[in-house]
Formats: sequence, C-alpha cells, structure tokens
Amino acid sequence: MVKVTLSVNGEIVKRAKELGLNLSQCLENCLKLYIQALENTNNQILSNQVLNEEKTQKWCSGRDSNPRIRPQLTDGTRVCGSRGRHT
Repeated sequence: MVKVTLSVNGEIVKRAKELGLNLSQCLENCLKLYIQALENTNNQILSNQVLNEEKTQKWCSGRDSNPRIRPQLTDGTRVCGSRGRHT
C-alpha cells in the first residue's frame, strides 16, 4: 500500500462518510475500472490498426499482372462474351 494525499470536494467526502463508504477502497475500485476501460480501448484501437494494415497490404492498386487482350473481329469490332458484337 502507498499513502496518497488527495484533494476532494468537502461535500462529497461528507456524503460518502454518511453512507459509510471507505474512500480508499472506493478510489482503488474506481481506478481499477478506469484503467481496465482505458486498456480495453487501447487494445481495440491497436486491433483496428492491425486489421486496417492487413486490408491495406492485401489491396493492390498497381497494374493487372495478367492483362487480357480484348477479342476483336477483323473489322475492329469488339466481341463481348455472349452478348455478341459491339461497336
């Protein structure tokens, strides 16, 4: 245990004592919850950053490594699959 000196609003201390609250235990419990919430938030942020980096690494904006030649008839008309001829 470490002895700590704090400044707290007098009315809050009075009301806490009237309710029989142990100020040291209340502060310790609140700090545990607050620290846990911060750590969870930080872990979520780091997890989201990792996911975003993985998505970024999978995306490639470069040229197609397997370019295709579009079929054309001798008159220059392109052939588009089962739809037939397009000009």
